[in-house]
Amino acid sequence: MAEDNGFDGSSRPVYLFAFLVGAGIAIYLYFVKFDELSETQLVNYSGVWFLMFVFGGTGLALEAAATLVAKGEVENLSKGIVRHGCGTAPITWLFFFPLLFYNAAKNAKKTLPVAIYITAVWAALFYFFMAVVFPAL
Repeated sequence: MAEDNGFDGSSRPVYLFAFLVGAGIAIYLYFVKFDELSETQLVNYSGVWFLMFVFGGTGLALEAAATLVAKGEVENLSKGIVRHGCGTAPITWLFFFPLLFYNAAKNAKKTLPVAIYITAVWAALFYFFMAVVFPAL
């Protein structure tokens, strides 16, 4: 029997809620209200659904990785993400590149701080894209 590594899955409902709300907002904006909103409005709202989607999606994947840690199949969250990612599309690994710069994920006992960190990195990248790249397009 594996030792208790402190992962209890208590954040899973938060991640699922964020993921579903983010997906719901995107679906609503782009399939229901698309013709009623200007391009500027759609772009302005994209940060909301995108970051909720990132937070929820990465959180759910981190919970899956935490399950692997709790079972003793991998040593830490970072290795759990790599192992979990092998069963999904490799493109999903793109969302976890911030873990390369977050050594604390190796010793994390909760998934929430790691999910917040990943979302914060993506928020900074999103802001950079909207402030610098998008206006130049």
